Amino acid sequence: IVMDAGTGFHGVRQHVKTPYLDIFLTHLHDDHICGLLYILGILYKKGISNISIYGRKGIEKFLRKRQFAHPRFPVAIDQHESITRAHIKILGVSDVNWDHHLKAWRWDVLRDGKLYYVHAFPLPHLSGSSLAYDFLCVNDGKRVVYATDTTLDLKNKNVRRFARALCVGPKVNLFIAECNFANRHKDLARLTGHTFPCILGEFLKLVNPKHAILTHL
Repeated sequence: IVMDAGTGFHGVRQHVKTPYLDIFLTHLHDDHICGLLYILGILYKKGISNISIYGRKGIEKFLRKRQFAHPRFPVAIDQHESITRAHIKILGVSDVNWDHHLKAWRWDVLRDGKLYYVHAFPLPHLSGSSLAYDFLCVNDGKRVVYATDTTLDLKNKNVRRFARALCVGPKVNLFIAECNFANRHKDLARLTGHTFPCILGEFLKLVNPKHAILTHL
């Protein structure tokens, strides 16, 4: 499982252990998707046969018509498949898999006999929205949550709904959260759609995960 595909995406190559990659994109700002253009290098002689790219509504059209197209990049997705012999599937959120109870989109993903549920929560961001992902492995009950490039302020109704959803079911084992700005830069954080320690602390206090990592990937 790969969460976002920014400039560090080239590092995925050294960690590949399966014939597939599941890539979950939070939003379409370039620092979170430009790494997709490295896929040829990552796949080379790694035996990957399937790549699934998950993201917001309209992502397939965006990637095919704008990211993997002239003048942005000369090798189209279909050509990537032909060169690497890997099938690339692009899955955007849609009303078909909308979870009305949690107010989130859901995918059920089966890999090597292991089933995991993925909920994608729309959170506020300048790009329109940033998807936060909640991964639950059904086989062992482990739960990992990833939220980046959003202001995790409990005053926002979508953020409150997200926090409440994380309090339901198995306890969150690991919460990976963007925390790009210090408290003294909170105005800039809000302006640019990011979070900062004092509001993130309130959010984590409510969700109470076993472990948390603060970062900006």
